[in-house]
Amino acid sequence: MGIFNIFSKKEDISELGKYAFEMQIDDIFSLIPTGVVLVGIIRKGKIHTNSDIMIIDKNGKILHKKIVSAMEQFYKPVSFAKKGQAVAIKLDNITKEEINIGNYIVIE
Repeated sequence: MGIFNIFSKKEDISELGKYAFEMQIDDIFSLIPTGVVLVGIIRKGKIHTNSDIMIIDKNGKILHKKIVSAMEQFYKPVSFAKKGQAVAIKLDNITKEEINIGNYIVIE
């Protein structure tokens, strides 16, 4: 790993600032038969149920595009969450194996 790799990684991380909504995935739970719940703290912006989201990796590569099917905060259903709040976001038709802790949920 050379000095140029360190700088390029820093640039990749700064790319995140371009999105209206950003949340790093801190935990992932499987739902049966299909679906997941992604947990994290919102770093930027706001999110609603039925929002179109993208899941990206740490380098900004788009991994999936999905629609938020439901959300919870502290075991209570919510339809809206904003910066600084912890939230659990439910997505359908995706498996835990398709997502990694450390990926990001973003909205343009």
